[in-house]
Amino acid sequence: MNLGKITVRLLSMLNLIPEGQYILPKNFYEYGWAGWLPLVNLTSLPKISYCVASDFTKQQTIEYLIHQKVNHTLWDFDLIRNDFATKKEEGQYQLFYARELNIRNRLEKNGLSYPSTMSEAIQLFIDLGLVTEFEDMDQIIKLDLIIRPFPQASSVLKNL
Repeated sequence: MNLGKITVRLLSMLNLIPEGQYILPKNFYEYGWAGWLPLVNLTSLPKISYCVASDFTKQQTIEYLIHQKVNHTLWDFDLIRNDFATKKEEGQYQLFYARELNIRNRLEKNGLSYPSTMSEAIQLFIDLGLVTEFEDMDQIIKLDLIIRPFPQASSVLKNL
């Protein structure tokens, strides 16, 4: 049974999202996305939902994410750290490095790019069909986040 497309923007227009709040797709983790998305995408998704519900433009969303320091989770593969205060800190870095390298390789096998900017992180969501981009009546570019039907990673990415 197809009940139609539900998005954050639609729910916000219907006043179903309290001011200052956000919602995420129920099946985000269940459908395997946490294993496919870079850290910057995982940390930015709730904030993107908030921006959509707040009727931000795409550019305002990018600026908001940078202001919220989400861009600090962008991974720089050219920067190899070796200045760790503790072995625990070094171990955590190595785990994150290995995870992000694996994600980058898996994305590239599917013809996608690993993001190095907030714009690219949003573009990855768009390319995967999790976020849509559109021009409003004033020809301003805005974003929307799909809630339902939310795609499964296995239906979007062929080289699992």
